[in-house]
Amino acid sequence: MTRKSGGSRAADKSGTPLVDIAMGSDSDWPILKDAAEMLERLGVSYEKRVVSAHRTPDDMSEYGRSAAKRGLKVIVAGARSEEHTSEL
Repeated sequence: MTRKSGGSRAADKSGTPLVDIAMGSDSDWPILKDAAEMLERLGVSYEKRVVSAHRTPDDMSEYGRSAAKRGLKVIVAGARSEEHTSEL
């Protein structure tokens, strides 16, 4: 996982992820890995990335602005604690 562009990807035949799994830090992955596993079982392409409005506000803004252009249809956002989810 990365805080910059790219992130980890599981792509469909076109190479374009349809879903993004976003988290505020790497330590949130245990909460969201089940979502990734289900997407893989269903054959849905996805990418995952760490993006934080608190720590990397410029990256967060670009992430949101570019989501549709990158072909994303759904963003799944989560964190270990509900108080941090609003940061995404």
